[in-house]
Amino acid sequence: MGIRQFERSIAKARLKEMGVEHVNKRMGFHMSNAKVSKLMKRKNGRKLLAKVRETDVPVWKRILYGDLAKMYMQEKKRPRRRTAR
Repeated sequence: MGIRQFERSIAKARLKEMGVEHVNKRMGFHMSNAKVSKLMKRKNGRKLLAKVRETDVPVWKRILYGDLAKMYMQEKKRPRRRTAR
């Protein structure tokens, strides 16, 4: 098991804790086949596709190091309200 697998499992747990639905679907960078084929039909399609994939960061990296990490820490610091049963 590599470090990447442990990081992804931590990210999954954090996303579940935040209440995100369909965690496995949201974990990676997904691009529809229609968008890929549209990029490939253009001139320099491979370069455009590489550029698009380079700029978008997977969610598991964002939850560990990026903007979602800040949101997660703010939610964690916020006190939970107790509900009457």
